[in-house]
Amino acid sequence: RSSAVGTVQASQAIKTLWHMATSYGAESKFGYRNLIISAVSNFSTAYNLVIINIVHVIIQFQYCGGGDKCKPAVDEASTACLAGAICGQLIFGYVGDCLGRGPALRLTMALSIFGALVSAFAVPLDGNDAETVFQFLTITRFLLGVGVGGVYPLAATISAEGSSQSDRGRNTSLVFSMQGVANLLAPLIAWILLIMCGIPKAGEGGKDLGSSWRIALGLGAL
Repeated sequence: RSSAVGTVQASQAIKTLWHMATSYGAESKFGYRNLIISAVSNFSTAYNLVIINIVHVIIQFQYCGGGDKCKPAVDEASTACLAGAICGQLIFGYVGDCLGRGPALRLTMALSIFGALVSAFAVPLDGNDAETVFQFLTITRFLLGVGVGGVYPLAATISAEGSSQSDRGRNTSLVFSMQGVANLLAPLIAWILLIMCGIPKAGEGGKDLGSSWRIALGLGAL
């Protein structure tokens, strides 16, 4: 069902982008730029929320030998991103009112980029306990989550304020339709990386670099 929703959203985003490319004039460049920034921010947000669930399976296989041996730690790392997103949503609407929408959005994206990049270098915090790699991810994904959550209110406001009244609904829909595009691309990217870099061996821990999941997390910073 989620795949079907993602496909519909992606299709809507493509149609809207085509309409914009053929109808926007030079006088709309500023609003067009803000719209693109908001759309890309939402794409990045959705990618980071989806990719971590795929990556956790790979990391669990590499560091814990698969199965549910690290399930509490995995659940903690997964929940950290969502908890951070809730905090970001509550905080950055107010920050946007104080600093301005543009600076606040740049701040949220800086947090997202930092969290995604540092996540890609995750290692166990305790050399004797491979499971603590998820504690590392819990910290970094919470920071990323704060940035991710802040994008939601700011991107919607920027896209709405930068659009004419007749285009406001369509442009806001485009911004959030990019989440569907990310929902479709994240599993595809992870699959391609596993083919290119290989699947880490079960229980290898730090002996295997785990290039596939590290690149997948690092791409969230783009």
